[in-house]
Amino acid sequence: MWRGLKASGLTVHREPPPGADLRNPAAIETAAQRVVLRELLSRLRIGCVLDVGAHEGGYGQLLRDIGYAGEIVSLEPVDEPFAVLEGRARLDPRWRAHKLALGECTESLPLNVTRERNFSSFLRPAAHAVQSFPGGAEVERRDHVEVVPLAEVFDELTVRAVFGDLPQG
Repeated sequence: MWRGLKASGLTVHREPPPGADLRNPAAIETAAQRVVLRELLSRLRIGCVLDVGAHEGGYGQLLRDIGYAGEIVSLEPVDEPFAVLEGRARLDPRWRAHKLALGECTESLPLNVTRERNFSSFLRPAAHAVQSFPGGAEVERRDHVEVVPLAEVFDELTVRAVFGDLPQG
């Protein structure tokens, strides 16, 4: 069995990951997900990650924590989380933050901004979310945000992230 797993490219560890709390399976799952993500980024030679709906940059920070050294391009349309995200990205020369949302066409759309900003969405919060997260998933205000299609900005965002600002002309 072990040879079969090894032949398929999988690694089995007989000991739990360092710091693993076997009473808390969520921590073990998170550790396993981090290992898988690190391996995936490495094997696929990912050089630029596009983080859409980046909130305050938690995923970008996770990428750095697991050793990813490539480019990160984070998109977040809500003012308060974007300010935190921008501060994080400013400290990292390979991380860019942009205040915008992705959609089907270029336009300005009303975004439902919730008390807990990570629930913010163009869609109204589901009743279940409002009940499960009292106060957090309730809409506090509606902001008009810039929306662009990914196809229109992908090259600009990723090329600029990888190569920096290119000379015009």
